[in-house]
Amino acid sequence: MINKNLQIILKSRPKASISKQNFSLHQSEMPLPQAGEVLLKTLYLSLDPYMRGRMYGATSYAAPVKLGNVMIGETISEVIQSNNANFAVGQLVSSPHGWQQYAISDGNDLVALPKYDVSPSAYLGILGLTGLTGYGALIRHGQPKAGETLVVSAANGGVGSIVAQTGRNLGCNVIGITGGEKKCKILETELNIKALDYKDSNFSTNLKKLTPKGIDIFFDNVGGDIAFEALNNMAVHGRFLVCGTISFDRNAPQDKSHDRFPNAFAQLLIKRLKVQGFIFDELIDMKEEYHQQAIKWLKDEKITFREHIVEGLDNAPEAFMSLFRGQNIGKLIVKV
Repeated sequence: MINKNLQIILKSRPKASISKQNFSLHQSEMPLPQAGEVLLKTLYLSLDPYMRGRMYGATSYAAPVKLGNVMIGETISEVIQSNNANFAVGQLVSSPHGWQQYAISDGNDLVALPKYDVSPSAYLGILGLTGLTGYGALIRHGQPKAGETLVVSAANGGVGSIVAQTGRNLGCNVIGITGGEKKCKILETELNIKALDYKDSNFSTNLKKLTPKGIDIFFDNVGGDIAFEALNNMAVHGRFLVCGTISFDRNAPQDKSHDRFPNAFAQLLIKRLKVQGFIFDELIDMKEEYHQQAIKWLKDEKITFREHIVEGLDNAPEAFMSLFRGQNIGKLIVKV
């Protein structure tokens, strides 16, 4: 029996930006389940942009990770010992126990995986937090209608790709913003989505050409320059959905040399825009609806998904930082 548990803990708070030095690889004693508890073995770990904000000590919509604690994260895990009648040995569950090989749970924070014909890792992506966030926010806050123009930033990502395909399936004119020729080709050939390369020097002009009547719905995963370009091209009564700000670190010092707020507020007024920020927890009530729709689309080959799998828990810090360099294509997952 293995008697060590490999963990990655938050060693220090970031200064100007996150780095590998903020993490520490740690070996602890193997935890043992007590009465009513189960021992979990991590199979897959989800890496998501929201984790960056939790590394800082600043107040946000969720509490920060305490120094010396295991980094947070959703996992797909296997029950390998059970003293809980609700969970059997060999059962697969989703669990929020973070960046570690083994964990103890009393079962209250576990969700047994439904028996859909998909890989277990899919419950971290298309059938997990990212998939539900994309579908749920677009339906609830974007209220898409056939024929409307939907523009999605980071359209190759775990959330963005679901948003883009959902909009396409609902009859929207979808434009996916991504970076580089390779990612553009994937959008066009695998997802059947019009692609727009933000790295192209003519990005602003190209966006205007593709949205001659304005953008009805902008689903923003990145913030920054892309978001302001979209804001300037919104249609009257457009919906501007704020999911993420991966292009910049909200907790790090920002360059205030260019104040864009006056223009932004002018656009909000002139176009009578609806701006909506949201977090995953507010969409949980749509989980069953989304699962049923996603499974049907998968069977009908109307939706697809990519996973960017990294091998080994010790590689999690470097993989996590690659998110902010745009190096992943699809949902970023560590195979532990």
